[in-house]
Amino acid sequence: MLFRRLIRGLILALALVGLEAEGLRAADVFTRGDADESGRLDVSDAVAILLGLFSGDGARLRCEAAADADDDDVIALADAIYILRALFQGGPAPPAPFPDCGVEATGGPLACQTYEGCGSRFTFALRPYAADGVYFVVDRSAYMQGSGEMAGLKAEIKRIVSGLAEGTESAFIFFDSGILRFPSSLDPWVASDSTRAAVGEFINGLSLGDESTCPVQAFSSAFDSMARGSARRKLVFFVHARDGTCNGGDEAEYLDAALEAITTMNGGTARIHTFSVHPLEPRRREFLRRLAESNGGAYTALWE
Repeated sequence: MLFRRLIRGLILALALVGLEAEGLRAADVFTRGDADESGRLDVSDAVAILLGLFSGDGARLRCEAAADADDDDVIALADAIYILRALFQGGPAPPAPFPDCGVEATGGPLACQTYEGCGSRFTFALRPYAADGVYFVVDRSAYMQGSGEMAGLKAEIKRIVSGLAEGTESAFIFFDSGILRFPSSLDPWVASDSTRAAVGEFINGLSLGDESTCPVQAFSSAFDSMARGSARRKLVFFVHARDGTCNGGDEAEYLDAALEAITTMNGGTARIHTFSVHPLEPRRREFLRRLAESNGGAYTALWE
């Protein structure tokens, strides 16, 4: 099933490339409400709209479609209020495209001269994503053996790397009881024609590890790299094998502590998407679901 998903994901990736060939510009892809192009919805977006409306500097809103938070085809005070209500009063989130990058489904009069909040566009496990900071935290424990899970993921990561836009930041952290990462320093890897080959060599040289699954230190390493980079929209792809303890400890205690520690370290910096490549017992599956939901992401069972 994993290989089937990866193949279908490749087909979707080729379809997106076809859209680009037909003239879909980077500026056509945006996130509604993200008026300051930071890659996230926060108070600064409402401030950017107010400054654009009342400071006399309309150039602040380079993507008017993104500033149209309520999708009524008009940029007005109501858009800033809409964002504040969504953030602090439980109001509705902006209409699509939100929270992921996308295109205006119905067209409209508002222009998007440029939008830098999306970064690279790519697919993983059948889903399209966009980010200028892409981080992989991947289980390399002995539980990744069986049906070629590790080989399939290595091939998928290399495919994604080959298509990342110039300047996209990334790090690749593989964990068991310890971690292996690329680059070896905490500085993020930066995509370019001259740097992609080194990632491929690192991925090719990876082997399976021991029977412990200890992701907290791997996430800590990923967040350290993010802190040293300048990406605006950061995604973490957390790929987990199956049930297994961290160095023989109590599983329930470790998972509860891991959920709190990872979410606290993240602090809303990145959206975390979680994936499992084997059936999991309910506690572990719930951990992956809660981890994703607590950090703006989604959980996907690649084996289904």
